[in-house]
Amino acid sequence: MSLNADSTMKDTHPDLSTPHEKFPGLGRICLYDRVTAMFLDVGDDAEIARELSEEFDSKITAGVVTGIRQEAAMTAENQKPEIRRKWSYRYKNLTVNNVVKEYMFIEGKHNFLKAKREFAEEIEALVQKTPTDKLWIAINDALGRNNISLEFVYELLAYGRTARKLEKLVRPYADAKLMTLDQGMMDVATRVRTYCDEGERDGAQRIRHVAKILDQNEKIITLEDAAFLVEYGRFAGDSMARDPSFINRVLHGADVFVKPPSVLDQLLLGDVSNHLSSAEIAQLVVTLRSNPVMKKTQLEQILSYARRHISGIEIMKELGRKNEKPEQVQVMVQKALESLQRVVEDHLSITDIASFLSNNDMASAAGQGVNVNILAAMLAELNQLPTFDAVVGKLSAPAKTRYAFPSDRYCKKRFGTPGPFKKN
Repeated sequence: MSLNADSTMKDTHPDLSTPHEKFPGLGRICLYDRVTAMFLDVGDDAEIARELSEEFDSKITAGVVTGIRQEAAMTAENQKPEIRRKWSYRYKNLTVNNVVKEYMFIEGKHNFLKAKREFAEEIEALVQKTPTDKLWIAINDALGRNNISLEFVYELLAYGRTARKLEKLVRPYADAKLMTLDQGMMDVATRVRTYCDEGERDGAQRIRHVAKILDQNEKIITLEDAAFLVEYGRFAGDSMARDPSFINRVLHGADVFVKPPSVLDQLLLGDVSNHLSSAEIAQLVVTLRSNPVMKKTQLEQILSYARRHISGIEIMKELGRKNEKPEQVQVMVQKALESLQRVVEDHLSITDIASFLSNNDMASAAGQGVNVNILAAMLAELNQLPTFDAVVGKLSAPAKTRYAFPSDRYCKKRFGTPGPFKKN
C-alpha cells in the first residue's frame, strides 16, 4: 500500500507546539500518541476518559477524548505516512466499511466507492503475494491496527469479485444506452436503490428487479449483487473533491452508529424487566406476522414473557394493587399481551408438523403418497419464506400430488388471515 500523503489538505490544525487545554503539562504530540494508542487497546473513548481522569486527577469526558482523536486525525493529514497510520481516526464499531474509511484517511482518498474498490484490489494483491501465516500481520501493519481479522479479508475479496461480475453484466446495458461503464453502473445502481427504498422488498423481489434491468436470468443474480448495487447507488454521487467538513468525512460511508437492540432483541436477550407498553407489544405482533417464523426456542421465550406478565397483572389485581397504574392503561397492556400470546401460540403450532396436522390429516396425505418427511420439509420451507405474498405464491403453485395442503389453516396461523384460500 502506497499510503502517500495528500499535500492539498488545508484544514485548520492546532499548533503541535502548544499543550492541550485539558492537559497543560502534556505536549500535543505526546497526547495524540497516547490517546490513539489507548484507543487501539480498548476501543472505547469512555474507558480512556476514566483512565486519564484517574491519572491526571481531572474530570475528562468521553467527548474530550473523541475530540482529541479527531484533532490528531486532522493534523495527521499533512504529516508523514507513519504519522497518518498512527493518528488516523479509528472507529469503535469495527466493520468493513469503517476499515475502508480508515484506509481513506491514511491514503488521502475522498470517494468512498472508488476507495473501497481500490482497497479490495490491494487486499487481493496482498493475498496473492503474502503467505497465509503472515497475511494478518501484513494487513494490520498497513492500516496501523492490531485487530483486523481475516473475516474482513474474505468480505473484501468477495466485494471485488462482485464488482467485476456486475461490471461485466452492466457493460452491454451501458453500451446499449451509449454510456460509459461508470455511467452505466451509476444508472443501474440508482434504479435498484430507488426500487429498494420505495418499500420493503424481499430478497426474491430484489433479485428479480436487478435481473429485469440487466436483461439477465434471475439464477445468475444473487442477494450480494443486489446489496452491492444498493450501496453503490447510495454513494454514486460522491465527488473526488474532499469534503471541507472533517465531521462529514468521519460520518460519510462509515457504519458509525450502532443500532440499538429492538424490543424483540431486548426480550430475547432477557433485557426487559418491566412491562412493555401496549404500543411496543403491538409492534412485536407486527414483527412476528411479517417475518419468517422464528425458532421454537425463541417463540417459547416470548410466550413465557407474555404469560408471566399476564399473570403478573392478574396477581396485582387480586392483591388490590390495580390502582398503581391507570386502569385503562392496564387493560390495554393486558389485551396486547393476550394478543401476543395468541400469535406466538399460533406460530408454535406451525413449527412442527405433528402439532400442525392432525393424525387424520397425515393419514390422508399418506394415502396420496406424501409421507411425514415430505410434509415436514414443506412446512419448514413455508416457515422460512419472508412475506405473505411469497407464501401465497408458493401455496398457489400447481401441486405435484393430489394431496390438498391446508393452505387456509397455515395462513391463518401464521398471518392471522386465510388469505385467498378461505373456504366457502
